[in-house]
Amino acid sequence: MKNRRPDRPHLLLSMRYAAQEEAERLFAAFLAVRDAFPRLPFGVEVNINHNPLVNLQAVLDGAEGLIAMATSAGVPYSLHLPSLHNLDDRQTIGLNAWLKGKKPLYCVIHGGDYAFDGQPPLDSGDFLRIIDDCRRKRALLTHASNLYLETLPWVRLEKKKGVVTGRTFPITCVGIFQRDLSALAEDLNCHVLVDVEHLYQSLRGLRLFPSQTSERLRPADRDEQACLERYGAFVRDGRMVLAPTADHRIREQLARLATDRYHFTGSYRILAGGRNAAHREIQNNRYARTLLRHILAQGPASITTEACMDELPRYSPEVQIRSLRALAAIVDAWLFPAPPSPARDAPL
Repeated sequence: MKNRRPDRPHLLLSMRYAAQEEAERLFAAFLAVRDAFPRLPFGVEVNINHNPLVNLQAVLDGAEGLIAMATSAGVPYSLHLPSLHNLDDRQTIGLNAWLKGKKPLYCVIHGGDYAFDGQPPLDSGDFLRIIDDCRRKRALLTHASNLYLETLPWVRLEKKKGVVTGRTFPITCVGIFQRDLSALAEDLNCHVLVDVEHLYQSLRGLRLFPSQTSERLRPADRDEQACLERYGAFVRDGRMVLAPTADHRIREQLARLATDRYHFTGSYRILAGGRNAAHREIQNNRYARTLLRHILAQGPASITTEACMDELPRYSPEVQIRSLRALAAIVDAWLFPAPPSPARDAPL
């Protein structure tokens, strides 16, 4: 059962563990934004989705510092957990023990994650086994209360010699459009969190590369057929082949998913400098206002932002705070529109 929709969404800033002094400066700037918009509730997302996980315990120890900061300031927090695909059973059990007693607004995961270059290509049989493994690990996370599953993009867009090309990730997860995301959330007994940029990127890739659908490529075996029927896609040689019915507009997808939690950033351009425009700064422009209007019409419980993945430095505190401030300004103006200016007195 989803949470009762609030009249004002929490605006969450995603934070990764950093050096104590840096974390304190960023958190102080976050509090300044919160104080500038007293009509809106704020929070932080403590992001521990490090990939690959070399030392999970060190990551969890670092996250405790951010949680302590939020708790002492009376700020609610959410937890972005590591992808189940990247955890072994020992790590999953350790993560579950760490979660005991914590009271986040919610937890969020990716059902799987991308396979790294150099690994053997996946097929549908591999894919189904990975989903089964994630389902089994999910059952071990008994303390991951109010768990959400986040969308991932389907295709990486690149520019080579000035020409846009698509390279489908050797992917180990599903969760792109309404059909497959909902099915995976049911498999993992959780809700859906929509990363709007990832959804936009997938829809854009589908328009650029329409041949990557089952209308052109038919299932060749039982695994491919079972995968297509369940998730609206099958996997062949490391490429996801999508059902031809996946050609939806982003507004239709948002309305059909009708979830209560969103991740929003400012990547209104698919390509930036010849690569994905990933988690860029939110600016008070037409793109942000239009998409946020559709999100706010759903009555969301929260909107999370992070910035920015393709700027240097990769996580700039100044850009993160500017992005949060722009998000708050748009949401505040939408929720509390200014009254119309009084008309001038007509001449006698």
